[in-house]
Amino acid sequence: AQNQPLEMVMQKALDHARATLTAEAGVLMLATDTDELRLVAHRGISVELIKTLAATKLRETVGGQGILQRRPVALDISQYPGERLRPALVEEGIHSIASAPMLLGDKIIGALTVGRKRPQPFTEHELRLLSSLATQVAIFYDRATLRARLQATISLQDLTIKVLARLNSPRGTEEMLT
Repeated sequence: AQNQPLEMVMQKALDHARATLTAEAGVLMLATDTDELRLVAHRGISVELIKTLAATKLRETVGGQGILQRRPVALDISQYPGERLRPALVEEGIHSIASAPMLLGDKIIGALTVGRKRPQPFTEHELRLLSSLATQVAIFYDRATLRARLQATISLQDLTIKVLARLNSPRGTEEMLT
C-alpha cells in the first residue's frame, strides 16, 4: 500500500509519454544492483511480453543501451540490441522504439521506453521530450525512496526510544527480562 502513490505516478508518467509521443506501447523499468532492469509499469503490451520483460539484462534492452550511452536512443525494431527480446517485440507489432535513461548524476534509476506499432521513427524533438520526462520520473522516484527510508529510520528511532524508556523505568528491566 505504501508504494501505491509511486506506482500510480509511474503509470501516469508512462501514459503521458505514450500520449505525447503518439506511441501505442510503453514500459518503465528500474535498474537493479545486478545489471538488470525490472519492469515496474507497462501499458499497451501483452501478458506474454510483460512476462518476457519482467527482469532483463541491461545490455539486452534499448533502455539498457540508453543507460550505457547516457542518452536517449531511438531505433527501428530490426536494430533492437537483444536477440532474445526482438522476436517478442516483433510479435507484439512494434516497429519503432525509443528509450530515455532515468539518471540523477551518476546514479542509474532506470529507463522509460515507448514503442510505436507503425513504422514512424522518433524525432530528435521527441527524444528530448522523452528524456525530460524520464528525468522528472527519476527525480520523483529518488525523492519517494528517500522519503520512505527516512520514515523507516524515524520509526526505528521511535521504537528505540520506547525500549530505552522502558529499560530506564524502575520496573522496566524486570518486565523485559520476564
